[in-house]
Parts: sequence; structure tokens; C-alpha cells
Amino acid sequence: MRVTNMYMVDLAQQANAKNQSTVAQLSQEVSSGLAVAKPSDNPVAWMEAQREKVRSAINDGTGEALQSGIEKLTATDGALSTLSGLVSQAQALAVEGASANITSDARANEAQQVNGLLQSALAAVNSKDVDGTYLLSGTAVNTTPYDTTGNYQGNSSTVSINSSASSTSQSSIAGSALNGSVNVIATIGALATALTNNDLPGIQGALTNLNTAVSEMSTTRSQVGGMMASLQSAQSAQQSLQTSLTSSISNYTEVDAVQSASALAQASTVLQVSQSVTQKVLELLTPPATA
Repeated sequence: MRVTNMYMVDLAQQANAKNQSTVAQLSQEVSSGLAVAKPSDNPVAWMEAQREKVRSAINDGTGEALQSGIEKLTATDGALSTLSGLVSQAQALAVEGASANITSDARANEAQQVNGLLQSALAAVNSKDVDGTYLLSGTAVNTTPYDTTGNYQGNSSTVSINSSASSTSQSSIAGSALNGSVNVIATIGALATALTNNDLPGIQGALTNLNTAVSEMSTTRSQVGGMMASLQSAQSAQQSLQTSLTSSISNYTEVDAVQSASALAQASTVLQVSQSVTQKVLELLTPPATA
């Protein structure tokens, strides 16, 4: 095969074009940090990355729901903690009021204190979430849970959220949970009335109910604590999955910065050599100028 001058030039130019393309591609990878920016770069890797991105978006939504649920339960526990303290104060006043040695005037004074506790208890059970909805009205979130007489006006339904791709967790309690064997609000109100009327049997009955309420409040708060622990565990798993998905997407699409920089340096050197060779070929094949 006869190697013509034009063939030699063509070979040199092809080598230059190939090397320039390699440098351009590596430069793009180094500047963008992506080895797979579009399907044509690597169809299989691009498709796997898209699948992982969809999973990541769904997992992000789960994370937002879990955080919202944890915040709601934290606010609920705060309201229950306040209520529990108020019930304990009412219990202490009931113990004093049930004493045979206390005067009617003293009981009347205690009645005023208990009425104050009642108003604070109503404020606690009617607490709102940051979004303005009621915490303890079940799923009837725009309905005030308790009226002034202690009647529960919400429903007994609870809210559950997706805690993973295949499971849900409870993220609220209904105010009806506070009406176990006794109605907490009504019991505090009954104590205030009995103290006002100097009604010793009524005070003693209210004290019995308050003792029960203290125990049931503790159980309810334990249930809320268990729900919070469940959501926090799910949140930890969600965050771990998100880290794994982010890493997977990176592995499918992103370049190794050190390796890419090294490859670019080598390709640039090869291009410089190729251009130098092409220049020499052209010089050798160019006839000298005549005088």
C-alpha cells in the first residue's frame, strides 16, 4: 500500500481530532463533576441514576412527614405535660380540701385556685399546632377539642403517616384518650364546685377521680412517648437510606475528581504531542520556498 502525503496528513488530523474530543470531554467532566449528564453518555448508568433519584424524592417526602409527625407529637406531649402538672396540683388541693379540719372559707379559697387550674387545663387540652389546627381533636383538626364543661367535641380517629416505603406509624392521639374511666376536665370542674359548696363527699369523690386521672395521664404520656420513639427510629432509618441513595446516584453519575483531573492532564499532554507531530508532518511535506 502506497502511503501518500495526503494520507499522512489525514492520519495526523484524525489523531488531533480524537485527542481534542477526549480533552473536551474530560474538561466537561472536571468542570461539571458529572461523568453521566445525559442518556447517551452511559444509558445503563443514566437509567439507574434516574431510578435512584425517584426513590430519593419519595424518601425525602417520607422524611418531611416524619419530621412533621415528631414535631406534632412533641407539641402534644408538651400539652399533656402541662395538663398532668395541673391535675397533680388539683389533686393536692383536693387532699387539703378533703380534710375534716379545714374551714369552709379555706375551701372557698381553694375553689378559686381550682377554677384557675380548670381554665389552664382547658387551654392545655385545646392547644394548637404551629399550623393552627388543634392537637387533640382527632382528625377533626378544626374543631375545639373540649368545651368549657369538659365535653369532648372532637373524634377518636388518629393520624398515621408513611414511616417507610412499606409501613405507617401513628403520629397523633385523640383527646378522647383523656377520657378513660374519668373525664379529666369535668373532674377538675367537679372539684371546684364541691369546694365552693363546702361539699365534703363531693370533694372526696373528686379526689378519687383525680387519683385515677393522674395514673391514666401517665399511661397516655407513655403512649405518646412510644409513638415519638417509633417515629425517631424511622427517621434515623430514612436518613440512612437518603445517604445511601445520594451515594448511589453519585456513583452512577459523578466523576472521581482526582482521577478525572489526572486523565485530563494526560490527555492534554497527548494532544500537545499530537499537534506537534502534525506540525512536523506538515513541515516535512511542505515544499521549501524557491528563491
